[in-house]
Amino acid sequence: LTATASGNTVNYTGASQTVKAVIYYNLTLSGSGTPTLASVTTINGDFTLSGTVTPATANSINVSGSVAIGSGCTLTNADGYTLAITGSLTGAGTLVQGTNSILNVGDTVGVATLTATTSGNTVNYTGSGQAVKATTYNNLTLSGSG
Repeated sequence: LTATASGNTVNYTGASQTVKAVIYYNLTLSGSGTPTLASVTTINGDFTLSGTVTPATANSINVSGSVAIGSGCTLTNADGYTLAITGSLTGAGTLVQGTNSILNVGDTVGVATLTATTSGNTVNYTGSGQAVKATTYNNLTLSGSG
């Protein structure tokens, strides 16, 4: 599977599918259950969750676009991994930070629920002039300008 072409979107629509370990341009998980992200490390565009999926990272992931977590969906940044998002983190769903995990966000954090209280995890706002989401943080870093 070659999924790196600009504008390309791969959409996994099934229940608890294993996501192929390739570089994606846009990746969408729109099914149900707990998709396995295996060795997915790079998404050159956007990462979208819809339906009722509840995936967890299985390694560090770099998203060059934005992450949208739909209502009924939960994305878990698993223990010890880094989720780096150049764009925004949005949607009516939930992002959960694991123990010692790192979340880097370069734009707006507008996701409905951000759970960032687990031990040792860090949320790092890397953009310019970002508004900090009102939630409880274990570690909060502001490394952007402005």
